[in-house]
Parts: sequence; structure tokens; C-alpha cells
Amino acid sequence: MLRPMYLKENIMQIDKIIKQKGQEYGRPDMFMGQLAQVWGAMLGKHLSSTQVAAMMMAFKAIRGCNNPGHQDSFLDAHGYSKIAMDILKDDEYFV
Repeated sequence: MLRPMYLKENIMQIDKIIKQKGQEYGRPDMFMGQLAQVWGAMLGKHLSSTQVAAMMMAFKAIRGCNNPGHQDSFLDAHGYSKIAMDILKDDEYFV
């Protein structure tokens, strides 16, 4: 069983990474939207920002399967999940 403090530390680390990457590459929701447009154009399909986040989670999960001892892949997957939840929360606000 995971200790609550361990989970809190991971969440704080993920929030820090998301903030840092946001400063380097732009807001995560905007970035996912841009990526959705590019990937959608390449595939000839409409993709949502949350679909892109889910695809990034899958990407990181596969990396985690191929190297299960590498913690960063799992932290990144959790980060993309948080980004998707934040996007959904913002979408609910505007509906």
C-alpha cells in the first residue's frame, strides 16, 4: 500500500513539472490543442485535447512496460492524466 505522503510528494512533483514545462512550451491545455490540430490534420480526423492527452498517457505507459523501473515514465503518464482532468474541468466551466 502506498503511503499518503508518497502520493502527496508525487503530486507536488507532477505539479512542479507541469508548471515548468508550461513556462518552457506554453500552457498545457493550449499545447494539447495545438498537438490535436497537427495530429488530426496528419490523420485526417478531428482529435480533442483530451484524446491527445490520452494518447500521450498510452505512449508513456508503453515506455513504462518496456522499462518498468524507470519512474519518470509513470510520473509523466500521471502528469498527462492531470492535464486531461484540468482540461475537462475547464470545459465544464465554459459549458
